[in-house]
Amino acid sequence: MPHVETFTMTEPDDMHCHLRRDDVMRSVAHFTARQFARAVIMPNTIPPILTADDATRYFGEIIGSLSGGFEPLMTIQINELTTPAIIIKAKKTGVVEGK
Repeated sequence: MPHVETFTMTEPDDMHCHLRRDDVMRSVAHFTARQFARAVIMPNTIPPILTADDATRYFGEIIGSLSGGFEPLMTIQINELTTPAIIIKAKKTGVVEGK
C-alpha cells in the first residue's frame, strides 16, 4: 500500500458546534459555514432547544442568517423532563437528527 503524506477534507463536518442565539449566532454562524459543510448544533442555548418546535425555529434562524451551502444538524436538549414522545416528535420533524 502506498504511503500517503497529505490528506484533504473537502467538506468536513463540525461534530460539536455552539452557535448561540440572536446577534452572537448571526455574527459567528458564517465562520462555521465557511469551514464546514454540516455541523451538529448543540441545544444548550438561552433559552434551550427542548422540543421539535424549538429546533424548527432555531433551524430557521440559522438558515436565515446564512447565504446557503451549510446544513445544520439539529438536536434537542435531553433533561429530566424529556419524554419519549418529545424525542419521537422531534425526530419526525425532519429537522432533528439522530436515531
